[in-house]
Amino acid sequence: MRNLTISFVALVGLAALSSTANAQEVKIGGSLGINFSNNFNKPAGGNTFLYNSKDAQFSLNLAELTVSREATARNRGGFHLRFIDGDVRNALLMPGAFVAEAYGTQLIEAGDKDIRLDVGQYRTFVGSEGLGIDNFISRSFAFQFLTPILGQGVRAGFDLNDSTRVTGSIQNKYSGTGEDNRDLSYALTVDKKLGDASDLRFNLISGRENVGGNNRETNLAGFQYSRQLSDSNALHVDYTLRSGRDAADTRYEATGVKGVLVLGQSNGGALSLRGEYLQQNSADSGILPTLTATPGTKPTLTSIAVSYKLPATSKTVSTLLEYRYDRSNDFFFGASNGLKKDQGTLSIAQVYKF
Repeated sequence: MRNLTISFVALVGLAALSSTANAQEVKIGGSLGINFSNNFNKPAGGNTFLYNSKDAQFSLNLAELTVSREATARNRGGFHLRFIDGDVRNALLMPGAFVAEAYGTQLIEAGDKDIRLDVGQYRTFVGSEGLGIDNFISRSFAFQFLTPILGQGVRAGFDLNDSTRVTGSIQNKYSGTGEDNRDLSYALTVDKKLGDASDLRFNLISGRENVGGNNRETNLAGFQYSRQLSDSNALHVDYTLRSGRDAADTRYEATGVKGVLVLGQSNGGALSLRGEYLQQNSADSGILPTLTATPGTKPTLTSIAVSYKLPATSKTVSTLLEYRYDRSNDFFFGASNGLKKDQGTLSIAQVYKF
């Protein structure tokens, strides 16, 4: 927390010392999410989730501070800094690190268009879920097991036309900031507007990860479809295919499909539904076998989550309730007496935004 405070004071000081025009363009924001989750299995080692892994305890899910200045046609340059703490930081960053994103942006003229160049550490374009609590308290299994979350490198994006944008990136890590990885990965993202209410995004990533002296191949292909059904209702569909070879040179392949329906209310409340299916096609190696109890079983996970955001009493404070039921074809989820094939979790969260 000390490093976070020092960084915040330094950034505010820099903004104050800059010119008045530039200081007015600097935006400071953040959020704080605290949750309490109860797993009906009473697992001895905590929940099988990426962030809200503490059972029957209050947990600081995510505290974040963002400082940014958008690159515009006038200033041509910008930056984005994101400092985080809590369970999200513990899962994503190395011990003692608090910086989730830190990159600079430059707009480069290319004829009558601009190429946006980002250099640094950034959130990847894969997956529609954010780092903290949004419509759900928990993250999906596809986000947890298949999705690269942070990347360090350079990416460049430009508009092909009014409805299509292409972004290419080269980064030195496939996922995360704590891996022993000396190789580069390459990514291509295509964003397509399908009218005024729908968007489609394609992602391709390929790379080799040098881990423990072994070259591990990782490839990813997927798409995200979003449609605004009305002013307050929305539909999101994600599909992800991840394949490659592990450190033992054994090939694996895993597929994840997720659908989210958000039904907003005029009083600021919202009912959200999420369904998910994740399967690893090869049981010999890869992403999930180390968590299953039966060797040779192809892991399959299904999950249904129902979340309700209480009617808003403030623009900056929200309360969420979530029930989630997960099931596996094998003994996968922790329980008080070992492993079970299913689990149910009830969670409540309070989120503050500024």
